[in-house]
This record gives sequence, structure tokens and C-alpha cells, in this order.
Amino acid sequence: MRKTFVYKLYHAKRNRRLHQQIHIGGVIHNHCIAVHRRYYSMYKKYLSLYQLQAHVAKLKKRPQYRWWSQLGSHAMQNMA
Repeated sequence: MRKTFVYKLYHAKRNRRLHQQIHIGGVIHNHCIAVHRRYYSMYKKYLSLYQLQAHVAKLKKRPQYRWWSQLGSHAMQNMA
């Protein structure tokens, strides 16, 4: 038997940072899925977890992905 918890986040100034972090996490997760699919379609192999984490860490240092650093490093590694 599984338990499911449902949380509702209200739009308030105190929740703004949490909403931003959830959004960044979703963007990183979707990016990782796209990279997996693209890599598999090109090479017919899967990326390892460590390769994907290194890719995300390298992207985080680029200026266009600098806003990803608002999310903690442990959370970012768990997204990969």
C-alpha cells in the first residue's frame, strides 16, 4: 500500500524562492531527459549517471545557465 501526499503552495512573497527552485529543478530534469534521448539516438548507448552529472556541472558554469546555480548542488545532482 502506498501513501500519497499532496501539498499546495500558495503564491506569497515568502514562497517565491521555493517556486523558483522548483522551476529550476524541473528545467534541469527536462534537460537531462533531452540529453539522454539525444545521446541514445546518436550512439545507441546510455549515458552514465556520472557523465550526466558532469555535463550539468559544466553547463552551470556557462553564462546562459548561471541561474541554475540558485539550486543547491546536492539537489542538482539528484536531478540528473
